[in-house]
Amino acid sequence: MESRREELKRRVQAAPKTPWGARRYGAELKREVAEYGKERQREGASIVETAKELGLPVDSLRKWIRWAKVLIDAGKVPFEPRRRMSGKETSQAQKEERGGPEDPRGEAAEQKLEMPPEPTLVFSVKLSDVKLEQAEREQLCAWLRMNSHVSRCKD
Repeated sequence: MESRREELKRRVQAAPKTPWGARRYGAELKREVAEYGKERQREGASIVETAKELGLPVDSLRKWIRWAKVLIDAGKVPFEPRRRMSGKETSQAQKEERGGPEDPRGEAAEQKLEMPPEPTLVFSVKLSDVKLEQAEREQLCAWLRMNSHVSRCKD
């Protein structure tokens, strides 16, 4: 455990810095530090103690351990590096995800056009039936005029 801690501490300290001084830790290092932190918690060490051992900000370690747990609970590998796709791979992946035809104006596009419009709520208020103070009545009228103007502008 001692040699692992020293190796992780060395890697944490060697992480590159941004121009404003923050360190950029890679996904693999985050995963290993989170695993080490969980092991230390099982041994009875606190997150604060573990962060000090590694020379790491406490908030970073706490966040990484939480995020690793969320990912593991979701059945994923914590801090798995994402592979960037080329434009061709991206468009192919999007087509597979949609499950639609090659032609963007095909069935998938037709289904979007056939969807019913969002429901619109329309109401009318007869101001003579509204019993309000004069100031409130004027505010209500102004609000109704403003909102009816906005809805007309949208169409």
